[in-house]
Order: sequence, then structure tokens, then C-alpha cells
Amino acid sequence: MNNVILSENFSKERWLDYFDRRSNYFRQIDEEIKRYKDDTFSEVIKLGMLELPEGNRVVIYFIKIKHIITERSLRKFQYNKAVEILKDESVQAGLFIFYDQYNSFRYSLVYPIYLGVKKAYSNYKRFSYYIKAGIPHHTYEQQIGYAKYDSLPEIKDIFSVDKVTKEFYIQISLKFLELVGGERTVGQRRYNYKGRLKLPENNTEYKKQFAVRLLGRLIFCWFLKMKKSENNLPLIPEELISANAVRNCKEKNYYHNIIEPLFFETLNKRKDEREQYIQNGVWNSIPFLNGGLFEADKIDYYDPNNKQLLNTLQIPNDWFIGLFELFEQYNFTVDESTSIDIEIAVDPEMLGRIFENLLAELDKDTGETARKKTGSYYTPRFVVEYIVNNSLYNYIISHLSINNEKIFDLIFNSDKANSFTNSEKLEILELLSNLKIIDPACGSGAFLMGVMQKMLEIISFLDPASEFWKQKIINSVTDQSFRTYLIDKLKNENISYIIKLGLIRDNIYGVDILTMATEISKLRFFLSLIVDENIDDKNENRGILALPNLEFKFIAADSVLDLGSNLENDVTFKYYIKELKSIMNNYFTSIDIEKELFKQKFIEKQKEISTTLLESEKKHTDIAYLLNWNPFKNESVDWFNPDWMFGLSEGFDIIIGNPPYVCNKSTDKRKVSRYKEKYGISDDLYNYFFLRALELVKSEGIISFITSNTYLTIHSKQNLRISFLDNRIIELIKIDNPFENPLVEPAIISVQKKISIVRNYEFIYKNAKANKDTETDFYNPEIYNPTTELYRKTAFNAFFVPNDFNIKIWHKYQPTVCKLISQYWNLIVTSRHINNNSNILNEYRKNLKPGDITILGLITGGGQGMATSDNGRFVAVLEGTKESKRIKNNRATKLYEAIIANGIKELNINSSQEAIEYLAELSEKEIWVLFDDLKKKYGKDIFGRGYIFKIINNSEKANVESLTPEEIKYGIDNDKPHWVPYDKGDKDGNRWYLRTPFYLDWSKKTVEFLVTNSGKTGEGNPVVRNKDFYFRNGFCWCNIKTVYLKCRLKDRSVYDVASMSMFSLMPNIPDWFFVCLINSKFISEYVNDFVNNTQNFQINDARQLPIIIPTQDQLDNFQKLFNDAYEIQLQKFDNEISTNKAEEKLADIQKKLDSYVYQYYGLD
Repeated sequence: MNNVILSENFSKERWLDYFDRRSNYFRQIDEEIKRYKDDTFSEVIKLGMLELPEGNRVVIYFIKIKHIITERSLRKFQYNKAVEILKDESVQAGLFIFYDQYNSFRYSLVYPIYLGVKKAYSNYKRFSYYIKAGIPHHTYEQQIGYAKYDSLPEIKDIFSVDKVTKEFYIQISLKFLELVGGERTVGQRRYNYKGRLKLPENNTEYKKQFAVRLLGRLIFCWFLKMKKSENNLPLIPEELISANAVRNCKEKNYYHNIIEPLFFETLNKRKDEREQYIQNGVWNSIPFLNGGLFEADKIDYYDPNNKQLLNTLQIPNDWFIGLFELFEQYNFTVDESTSIDIEIAVDPEMLGRIFENLLAELDKDTGETARKKTGSYYTPRFVVEYIVNNSLYNYIISHLSINNEKIFDLIFNSDKANSFTNSEKLEILELLSNLKIIDPACGSGAFLMGVMQKMLEIISFLDPASEFWKQKIINSVTDQSFRTYLIDKLKNENISYIIKLGLIRDNIYGVDILTMATEISKLRFFLSLIVDENIDDKNENRGILALPNLEFKFIAADSVLDLGSNLENDVTFKYYIKELKSIMNNYFTSIDIEKELFKQKFIEKQKEISTTLLESEKKHTDIAYLLNWNPFKNESVDWFNPDWMFGLSEGFDIIIGNPPYVCNKSTDKRKVSRYKEKYGISDDLYNYFFLRALELVKSEGIISFITSNTYLTIHSKQNLRISFLDNRIIELIKIDNPFENPLVEPAIISVQKKISIVRNYEFIYKNAKANKDTETDFYNPEIYNPTTELYRKTAFNAFFVPNDFNIKIWHKYQPTVCKLISQYWNLIVTSRHINNNSNILNEYRKNLKPGDITILGLITGGGQGMATSDNGRFVAVLEGTKESKRIKNNRATKLYEAIIANGIKELNINSSQEAIEYLAELSEKEIWVLFDDLKKKYGKDIFGRGYIFKIINNSEKANVESLTPEEIKYGIDNDKPHWVPYDKGDKDGNRWYLRTPFYLDWSKKTVEFLVTNSGKTGEGNPVVRNKDFYFRNGFCWCNIKTVYLKCRLKDRSVYDVASMSMFSLMPNIPDWFFVCLINSKFISEYVNDFVNNTQNFQINDARQLPIIIPTQDQLDNFQKLFNDAYEIQLQKFDNEISTNKAEEKLADIQKKLDSYVYQYYGLD
């Protein structure tokens, strides 16, 4: 690793040499710029300029600071100086080396983030490495040692926080898996751990929870070790928590002899309550923390009097050594990064992402990840910042009569904020002090932490001495002794600490269905308080104020379900809720015996209220739920009631978050019926979160969620779109995926709840499509200001992007499409409806003439086809196809795997090679009999669900062109060739034409079975749909769409559910015409914008497509294009031309088709 500059070899000359070596575009200047010198900065030298491609210029400054640089000192001054210089220089970015007399330095990249219209308004972000002799700087060395400065993206990558987070997380996740067991691939290496953690109970879920909690507590303690007094004395000494501490542990059982006493006997107890052996020596300097973080839970298995636990709970010492050696490589900083000034180090904000990823690790019992089951994804910081800022801004401007521009600057850049009058300041402070903000799927607390940081920034600007906030906190404490203590404490306390404590107490609430998520949220907020505490070694408990109790701030519950009874309208219930709220408030700051008394008092009050409600005249069926909820136990409940759990009856002012991305099919089956009972629909989980938020938010309150964007267009989400329209949409932003999961396509919507419906109003619609940098493009979207009337008059109220092209489409086609859907949709919504309403629809079709606009569902029939439910029994593939070769290659493997899994002895096969040899001795029909017999005996999925193992030859194929009507309806005699083409869709996405390799047994016996058992209740029965369309020419498509839809002509065949097929009902319009339209770029764009913006293209999506009835000349033009494409596909399947050559020719046809279709629809 060459040319890495540290404190030990620091000099201006080395930096000049460094940039000269690392960039081909570095121009040395080395000139002192005296106008930037002031009381803080003693020397300011412009080292040079990076004149990069694409017109990007990056200035480099070398700046000496008069004072000593620490992690926390003078960061704001450095940031402001960098911004001042960048504004003067008018460059795209700047590199700044701020250093002191001891050569400690901060190496920073600073660049503008433009908000809205380019250059009209901007904020600046700084990313920094803090380097000091004696502290770890592994990440800095890795990034800087091999860095190149030849493009702006390269430079930004050098300062990437995501890289540090990912690297650190990978190492933490491996230590996690080393404890609990599991597999993980990192690069080319596969790690497989058996698990080294031994618990009294061999429960995988308990092991995961224990391990996550242990890692959280250890990292928390590591941060405490970084937090030092002016005497350089850490809150936890190096002698107790470090790799050397483990090596020096005399009893050789580090967990039981050091960690357990540290957690449960020291941090969790006041000094006068501690055991004698930990009241002196290195233990003596450790403060009492409170807050419940170090209270022993049932799965901590802590009992100091039970010596047996020494043997039944075991963690090897070398695991701790490895973990602490990992920690010692990284720079841990207790200074929290802000959204605009970010330290590249392990900071408290990073923990959220790490622990949410840990919760998503593989569950060995189910084979699924917690992330997959809960649909949770960690939200990037810039998205959190955007949602938090906009929510606060929109709430304030809608509740106060203060100039919007002044509020905008206050929220988005307080440095630019105009002066506020004292009355305006008081108005804003009063409003903020009464805000109730909840994240109903809080995860590790990222959004709520973002809220606290932003409100802290606003309040600090408006109330620098925190007089308002101090008095607010003091007034809220009823216990006189604690109030006196608090007044004294707050005199000397950090102002940030004071504000944070008040915000946590009165403004912030979190719910998550995962208990570990709420624990991590608590940990995150505890850390945020600790970093702002002032340590005074002379004072009691070293001046550390006991952490608050957060059991009534972060609740483990299913936030989309409430209690069935309408308790909120019971006057008796409301009265008691006030008493519960009083207990909650007192519990927040209680410690020791008082804390236990408040716990007991709360439980007793619960029982008292429940008894009274049971005895009341009103029927309350949910009393048992109330009694079973114990906030002091680490357990999740499947309901959420803010009155009972938070003492809040009036609702929330702001609801923000990133609800789970769980589709309807993946939702917990035990809850599906309860969700449907409450909301009247069976839908994706995020939909319930929106509906629940509309219940929980106050009138004029704000809801702002980032979710999957599927609600923008798809038919099943129409009711949700109407709910948004009927309240008040403030802003909708469609963004490219900022998450790690590439399958998630999100949108952010901000809605204000309204009591009365406003039919038409304007809102902001942003389309942020990432070109190079997701964050930069996110802040520079296309911006539109549509009215809601536009979407009220769009088919199914689809929220299409209102760009000029789509508005043109809307004017040309939506009025007609909307009218047709309003009049006919209920007649064509299924193939059965089409059949039942054939007279009305036939009459409609007779009156159509060239140039008329219709929709595809009115002029076609068909739909989903047959599901056999047992493809292995009824389906075969044709000899000579690639599918037949695949079956021949894997049949023996499938057989041997089934033998091993089911303990099959009768075949006497003991290896995969013996399975190959066994099948080689059998004829094809004997193989069929073998596999069919094993399926009957051991289950139809013995070889895997839907596994096809039969191969037929050409002589066994039926001639579908000569089938009689009776054979089509009842099947073919068994002694005749009776295998017919079976179109099962196409994973390869062939367009225009496909020669299916699959064939269906169409013998009379099979047809009778399929038809007789179709639709019968019970698993494993076939479903025969749209039988009247079997053996007809038509068209079909692949239901997974990419840039283009993939449509093709369908030969006479039976088709299955994966090959949704339609058939022209217009005698003069052939099926290939629809193939041409659907394969065009225009129809793909139309579907994505107006019909279904997901990856799927379903039958009812196709039925919505606008179709212009063609003239004969137009049909002739389309036929020429189709015939050319069709012929090329035939040549490809017959191996007359290569696949590459075919794709090249088809691409030329595609260009002609796209041009002609745009012209056909009047959009050329």
C-alpha cells in the first residue's frame, strides 16, 4: 500500500506528491490564500486543481487549524470554511486537508447537492477521514492506498461510507454466524459454520436473539470505551474490553467472568448496589446506565447463583479475541455524523444498517431469511433525510402562518435561514414540542433517529441556550426529588442532550413486529444520548445521567392490527388511559426501586382497568389482549393500540417510515384472515400500513412512506389511490432503487389527511431516474405539477408520470378508454364474464369500424389455461429438444436424491453412479413406470415439484390439425398417438414464434380425469380453464416483462397458466396483428405508465390496452413486418441461421415496427 499519508509522515510535500502520483489531471498550484485566514485557520494553501473529464473541476486545499483537532472539535467551522471556498471557486467539489500542530488531520471531500432545479438551491455534503496517531485507520489506508483521482465518481468512491459499512458488516456477520451457525459466501469464498454458542436450550431462534443482543451490547460498550473524560479516562476501561483483556482473563472464561459482571452487575446497578469485588480497581470508574439495556432477559440465562450455567452457556474466549481484534482495526467515533457532515468511521448511525442486516441472516430452521419473511430493507440515509425534512416542512407550513421560504431554509439549510421574530420562534418551538411522530415499522430506528437529529438542529437554531426545552423537561417531571436532581444536572449538561431527552420522551414513538428491532432502536437512542453526556470524573456516577426507560417508546407489536372492540369511544377507558399515561411518564426517568414500583403499578393498573371494562355494560371482547401485553417482557404482540401502549388518544401528527415489502402471497397465513376482516381486502402488507396510517394520523397530519411503487398503476391498488386522492397528496416521487435488493422499485408519497374530500387540487409529482449517481439524481428529478382531476379521469386512477408524451397519450386515448372500462369492464373482467355477456359484446363488435378506438378485452377471448397439478404424470418433452437432453442428464440424480431423502431400499441403489447404470438398463417406458410407481408410493413431489421426466418421440405426437371435435372435447383413443402440444410459456422470452418442446397426454382417460377433477377442493387437483379455446390459433406472451413485452403467435395446442393466451374475436383482425402491437415499444411504455409498472403483465393488464381498429392497408403493413419476424424465428429454430444473426435481423425489424406503431397511434 503505497504513499499513504498518516500523522507520522505528514507534510505538504507528501500530499503534493501523493496527488501527482494518483491523478493524471492534477495541476499543482501551492499558493497561500490569505483571505481565508481567521481566528480559527492560521494558514490556508491552495495545493492544486484536478481538471477532470466531463468538465468537472476539484480544488484541493491544505489548511492549518490553530486549535487541536479532535473527533468532535471545530467540525462545523471546518465545514463552513470548505463551503465558503467552494462557493468562491465555483467548482464541482473540493478536497480539504485540515490539520493541527500535532499533525492530526481530517481529510474531507465536499461537494454540493443540488435540490430541485439545478443550481437554484444547493446544500453541501462533507465526507471525512479523521486521522490521529494511535487510533485505528484501517479503512483510510485501504481506500487511500490504492485510490485514483481521475474522475469525480472515482473520488466519491474513495469517500464511500457504504464501502466501510459493507466491509464492517461482512466481518460482523461472519462473527455472528460463527456463534449461531450458518453459511455465507464472501467473494469467491464460502464460509460454513457449525455454531460455537452453547445455550441451556438448543433453540435456533434463541441463539440468534442471544447473539444479536450480545453483539449489540458489546458494540455499545466499545463506544463507551471511546467516550472519555477530559482526564482521558474512558467510561469502560481497556483492561476489561479489548483483545488483550480476553487474553489476560485468568479464569479462561471471559464471558462469565468479565462480560456478565460488566453487563448485569455493573452497568445495570448503582455503585452502592454492586458486589464488593466490582466496587474497586478498574471496575470503579464504570458508571451506572439504567435504561434496561443491561437488564438480564430470560434468554440471557443469567443467574449468578446457578453454577451449572457455567457449563451450559459457553462462548469460547477466542471468539471474543477475534471480535475485538476486528473492532481494533476500525476507527469507532462517538461523534454522530449529521446528514451533511459524515465521518467515515464506525459511528452510531452505522449500527442501524448493520443490525437490520443481522436480523436478516439465514434461519436454519425455515430456510428463509428474516428479511424475506418480514420484507424489511434498510433505508439509505439520504432517503431518510428527504422524508424527514419534507414531513416536518409540510407539517409546519400547514399549521403556522409563517413565510414558507423562511421555513424551507430553516428545514433544509439553517445556515441560510432568515431571522425569525421571537414570536415566530416561540410558535415553531411550541408546535414542535407537541408533535407526536411514529414509525410503525421502525426497524433499527433510522427514521426516528433522523427526526430527532433534524428537530435537534431546528431547535438549536431557534433556541441556542435551550431555555425553552429545559423548562419543558423540568415541568414534565412530577417527582420532586428527581426534579431537583434534574434542575442541577441540566445546568451543566450538554444542550444537545437536553433537547434529545425531551424529544425522546414526548415526541418520538416506534413500533416493529420484531422484538430485536425494537431493542436495537433503544440501543441506538441510548447511544445518541451517551455521546452528548458531559463526563465529570469528580461527580457522582462520573456525571452520567441515568438513561431513560424506553419500554413505552419502542413497542414490539403488529402495528397494522388493532383490537376489535371500539375501546377509544368508551369514556371509562379514556379516563383510565390518563392514569396509565401518568405512570408511563414517571417510569421514563425512574431508576432502582422506584423503577420496579412503577412497573408493578402499571401492571396493577392494567388489571384494574380490565376488570372495570369487563364489568361495564359495553361488550369488550379484547380485554384478554390488554392483560396479556407486558411491555417489560421481550415479547411481540399481534395488535397495536396507541391508547393502551403509549397513552395517546388523539392520534399522531406525522407518520413516516419504510413499511415491509411483503406481497400478499408471502404474508403470514395466520394473519391473512385478520387483515382481510379489518380492511376488507387481501393485499400486500404495505397497503395495510397506508390504510392503518390513515386511521392513526390526526386530521391535517402527514403520512410519508417509501414503499414498493406497485400502487402507482396496478388494478388491485385502485382503492388505495382513491384514498390518496380523497385526502391530499402533497408530493409523489418515483425513484430508482436505492436499496441493496435489485428487485425493489420504490416510490415516496406524502399525504395529508383531510376530513372533507377536495375533488381537484394540484400536487408535486417527481420522477427521479438515476443515470449515474442515485443520490444526485434523486435530488434532481423531473418535476411536474399535475392536478388530481387528471388521475380521477384516468383508467383505474393510475398514477402515471405526467410528462409531455404521457399527457399527449392521455388526451388521445384515456377519455375513450375510461368510458369503455366504465361501461364494459364488468362484462370482460374474466373469460367467464365474456362468455356470459357474449350477446352484448358481439353487438358492440359488429359496430366497430376502422379508426375506432377500443380495448383489447372487448375484441378478444381466452385467458389462463390448464394447470395439471402433476406435470410429471401428464406432461412429456419431445426427443431431440434441449429440454429432453436436460432430463436425460438429471433423471439419475433426481432418482438418487429421492432414494436418499425417502430411504428407498427396494431398488438397491447406493450411489449416483449406480442410479445412472440402473436407468441405462431400462427402456423409456420402463423409466416412466418406475418414476410413476415411486410417485404413487412416496408422494407426487418426490422428485421435486412439477418435475417432468417423460420423453416422447415424433411417432407419439398427435396431428392436431386432423383432430375431430370429439377428440378435442373428450380425448384421443389410447392406442393412437395422443400427445398434443402443451404451451407452458417460455422462460427464454421468445417473441413472434416458439416451437414448444412440451406435450400433454390427451388420452381419453387423462382428459376425463382432468375435466372431472377440475376445481375440486383439496391440494393437488387440476384446474381446466377456457377449454373452448384449446387447439385454436391465438397469441400469448411471457408474463415477466423487461424493456419490451414478449408476445408470440400460438400454434394449435393446449396451454397452461404460464402461457396466458388470447384469441381474436374479430373476423377481419388476425391474431398476428395483436402480436405486432404488443411487441412494440409504445405498448410496452403504455403498460408501464398506465397499466402495470411491475415486472408482471397479466391477462387483465392486456385487456386494458387501447386498440385502434386497422384499415386493410394498415393490416398489410403489419403483416409484412410480422411475416419477416416470424420467418426469422422459424429459421432460428430450424438452425438455418445463428441466434446472433437472428437477433440482429429482428432488431432491424423492431426499429421499423416501433416507428410504424408510433405513427399508427398518432404519436410519431
